[in-house]
Amino acid sequence: MIHWVSNLKAFNVCSDLYYVGFQWSLVFGEDMFETVFEKEGVLNPAAGMKYRKCILEPGGSLDGMEMLKNFLGREPSLDAFLRRNGLV
Repeated sequence: MIHWVSNLKAFNVCSDLYYVGFQWSLVFGEDMFETVFEKEGVLNPAAGMKYRKCILEPGGSLDGMEMLKNFLGREPSLDAFLRRNGLV
């Protein structure tokens, strides 16, 4: 019989993967905010409609990276995330 403590490593690997995924969501979110909402204003109806059309409407019918590229109009970048965290 395998001791329950030996299975805890699997939980660590999973939590590490979730953390990395969470960090990427912050990178993409900062890029989206700086590129569209900070420039056009967070209450700008055109910015909101762009988000709705490019991100919300396609839902799971498009790959997430494709939706992000459509919203940004370019490849995503780390720059906004690095600036927001004082790393550049």
